Amino acid sequence: MDHQTAFIIGAILMIANGGVLGLVHREILPQLQASAVTWRRGTLLNACACVIFAVAPWLTPKSVILLTNPLLILGTMAYWQSLRQFHHRPEQPALFAPGILAMLGVIIFLTVAPSFKLRLISIDLGLFANLVGCAHTLLTAPRRSRSLSRLVLAYLFAGSAAYILLRVALVATLDAHLPADQIFPPANPVHELAPILVSVIPVVGTTAFLLMCAERLKRRWKVAASIDYLTGLPNRRTLHYRGAVAFERAMAGDAEFAVALIDIDHFKSINDRFGHDVGDQALRHIGHLLAGACRDGEMAARQGGEEFVLLLDGADAEQAQIAAERLRRMVEASPYDDDTGPLALTVSIGVAAISAADSGFEHLLSRADQALYRAKAEGRNRIVLAASPAVSL
Repeated sequence: MDHQTAFIIGAILMIANGGVLGLVHREILPQLQASAVTWRRGTLLNACACVIFAVAPWLTPKSVILLTNPLLILGTMAYWQSLRQFHHRPEQPALFAPGILAMLGVIIFLTVAPSFKLRLISIDLGLFANLVGCAHTLLTAPRRSRSLSRLVLAYLFAGSAAYILLRVALVATLDAHLPADQIFPPANPVHELAPILVSVIPVVGTTAFLLMCAERLKRRWKVAASIDYLTGLPNRRTLHYRGAVAFERAMAGDAEFAVALIDIDHFKSINDRFGHDVGDQALRHIGHLLAGACRDGEMAARQGGEEFVLLLDGADAEQAQIAAERLRRMVEASPYDDDTGPLALTVSIGVAAISAADSGFEHLLSRADQALYRAKAEGRNRIVLAASPAVSL
């Protein structure tokens, strides 16, 4: 396939991919839309470069070089910027200095100090820096953000950077007397891959980018399904799953495990006197306190209403009581500051430690609930430890 045909096909595919990205823009998470816009901009810049390469026979060589080289540099810079936005990296204009220097090098070695070899090396080194930056941003992403599509895109950029480096090495061996305004290097299997590379990155890359956006949305929904929207703590579903896993692990390994069921005292009166908005703020306040007070092996979750649960992995009855007392005192000493003044809050806590007679996590939680009922009946703002059940023979 000749260069002109390859660039025409590449331009059509890139424009189509950019159009698809534009069509699904509203379906992308709002936090990622700026990144998607920047990625689409990079794709369209590369598409413009391909169009100019395709019509090169009808233009002067210098005009083709002065138009396409900056477009390719700016296109790969846009990809790098898009990936940094995707991962919420701060703006660092200095990172794009190699690309700017590369564009200056093209102008200098085309007009001021004509040199085909130095001009091509300048543009290739600029592209190399941008491609390495893209791969580095993807490969250094937080582990929780890594996915197959992310790795495919990272290796695509890394492989393209390796190709550019090989091309630089080959260009360095070329005849120094080639015209400075010659658009393409002499025919060579390595150089013939350039049009394909220019097309593959935007086309395959855009597909991978869309998959990354979809995976981010999927993770967001997964988190939303496991987190209580009001307090930010794990919700009832997550609590019972994590609790069942911890219970089975403790029973299998003859280890300690306990739960503390926490209830806000007189919560109905708070809603009745101050309204549900203040009640919600009080719940958030308690949730924040519990989350901040958790230590290793502890997990706080919202059971529902004004009830919270603390999972105490590795804690026996005595240690669980100590942890519960720490939380009770912390809540008592940390009133919620409402607009009308501080609102004193207290909690009652029922604690239950695992026993061989417990049939499952639900049974253990039920015993903690019975202890909580006693704590409230005995005056509230206190802790009651559930008695160990009798083992059936």
